[in-house]
Amino acid sequence: MAQTGYFRLIKEGSISKKNKGVWLKAEVLFNTDMSLIEKVIVSVVNGYQAGNKDCFVSDTYLATLCSCNRSTINRNINSLVSRKILHKRYKKVMGDMKRVLWI
Repeated sequence: MAQTGYFRLIKEGSISKKNKGVWLKAEVLFNTDMSLIEKVIVSVVNGYQAGNKDCFVSDTYLATLCSCNRSTINRNINSLVSRKILHKRYKKVMGDMKRVLWI
């Protein structure tokens, strides 16, 4: 059986085996207005911000992590942005425009 999602990302090296998981803040975990996918997105973005890093996480990466497709991720990100839970902008990095997400 082929491995999917998180385990495939570890095998491919996209996620470090040192990664111990994703922290879900109580306000996110118990928010009944957020879907599970939205909670994962917010938690991943929060994890990048904890290291004072820009979060350039791709829709493909999040889709693999959540076992869904990129359009589902994009729709959930846009929903979070419209509700002002998540923010996004575009930043030029080494000549390419990259999406930056933050809480």
